[in-house]
Amino acid sequence: IHAHKNGLYSLSAPMFLIQADGHAAHAYDAPVWGPSKKKMLKIAQSEYESDKFLGEALLPFFRHDQPMMASEKQRRETPPPEHIINRHMVLHGESLDYDTRENSARAFSFLWYCMFFMDCFFEERGEAQDREG
Repeated sequence: IHAHKNGLYSLSAPMFLIQADGHAAHAYDAPVWGPSKKKMLKIAQSEYESDKFLGEALLPFFRHDQPMMASEKQRRETPPPEHIINRHMVLHGESLDYDTRENSARAFSFLWYCMFFMDCFFEERGEAQDREG
């Protein structure tokens, strides 16, 4: 957060994305990108269809058209807006113009989302599974 507050967006944006990856890998035993994203999308869709709030809150981030998380194939098919940060492009050096206040805030929002909504979601699912026994 110190880097973001001091305008060091070329540092803060990738750090927030890396922290989101690390948190997801530790807390959910899966990253929020790649094949596990499809599994999480199915879970979120099921929760959404059951009218559960957290499913609705999670669904937008696992949709296939989320620019921040779009894969290389998805970016080829539907190029994301140039002004929106993409996790893969930033962390793999394909994007060098991500260092804006807005993109750093987007990356921080994604980190917060991973740490709050996803934690609540998986905790709620675990409690429900424990009750079902």
